Amino acid sequence: MIINNKSNYYIFLLSISSCIYSYTVDFSDSAKKIVSKNMKQYQIPGASVIFYKNGQSFLLHLGYADKKRKKEINEHTLFELGSISKVFTCLLLAKELASGNMNLEDSCIEYIPSLKSHKKLQSMTLEKLATHTSGLSFNAPASIKSTRGLLKHLTCYKPIRREKTWSYSNHGIELLRIALEESLEDSYNTILVSNLLLPLGMKPIGTKIPYQYLSRRATPYGKDGKQTIYWNHPFLEGSAALYASSSDMFLFLKAALGVADIDESLKEAMKITQTTHVSIKNGINYGLGWQINNLACLYPSYIPTNISNCPAQSIKKYDKAYTGKVLLDKTGTTNGFHAYIGVIPDEKIGVVIMINRTLPSGYKVVRKMGRDILRAYRS
Repeated sequence: MIINNKSNYYIFLLSISSCIYSYTVDFSDSAKKIVSKNMKQYQIPGASVIFYKNGQSFLLHLGYADKKRKKEINEHTLFELGSISKVFTCLLLAKELASGNMNLEDSCIEYIPSLKSHKKLQSMTLEKLATHTSGLSFNAPASIKSTRGLLKHLTCYKPIRREKTWSYSNHGIELLRIALEESLEDSYNTILVSNLLLPLGMKPIGTKIPYQYLSRRATPYGKDGKQTIYWNHPFLEGSAALYASSSDMFLFLKAALGVADIDESLKEAMKITQTTHVSIKNGINYGLGWQINNLACLYPSYIPTNISNCPAQSIKKYDKAYTGKVLLDKTGTTNGFHAYIGVIPDEKIGVVIMINRTLPSGYKVVRKMGRDILRAYRS
């Protein structure tokens, strides 16, 4: 059932059985108020919200995919996920870890032929790349325009941070992406679609949108509110290039909460990504792609902690243990989009938010929206 009113709300309460959606309307005002308030304050054209709690779920679609054409957001609208792509890349790695094909302690140069002679990269393990503790900078120099150029740049590698320091790195994740491509002998998008998206029941879109889905893209809007460009970085594919709709992210959200009807090996891989691999500061840890937070972060008294360049203590292999009594989350940003995913596995509650406008410090805005919704619906 679709409800359409002057506020342009689309409310979907989903119940999935055998991949069939049945829609009913029973939606609390809390999420609508949280999202609508932010959309008005920041002049956000459109938003999709995906929420799940203990078998109950909804999709909420607000506003426009395209302001000029008055094209409304729906469950098929495609958003850029930005750095939530890193969670998918790390899940691909975890599948290989679970199958024994790769090991976290392996040096990345073991998988990348062009780097094998550069022994100074020997200590750059797959785990360090996936946990942002490799010492690599946030981005490679802007003069680098290809994967080949990135690899050439790394032959002259000089860490800007000491190893065992947490420092967010896009091209560290790209090095991980290249290692996966070399190990699996295929392109990143092909691996992503065949090994993750299709097994999860998601559409085969990934980072390369098939022609038949192009018309579903939301229009991106920049900080000035004007239409901007779609993500077109020449090699930041594994760290920022995924597209997804709310119906697809609903399936991923269920997998992240451990309630999806999927292969056991994929469930195991998800838990590997959600296990603490490095401990950072003030109850903040890092898994593979996920930030792992104490649940106190959901409440107004919480004081945000900046973990950039903080010492990161590696967790020894035999001390690593999965716990679902935490908030695992990730934000994403591109030229004209922000996205957020947050899950508390033990409480079987999670949320995804996607918007089609970039804002100053917009990742903080969308993260706060997501955490506010989680707090509102916790029992």
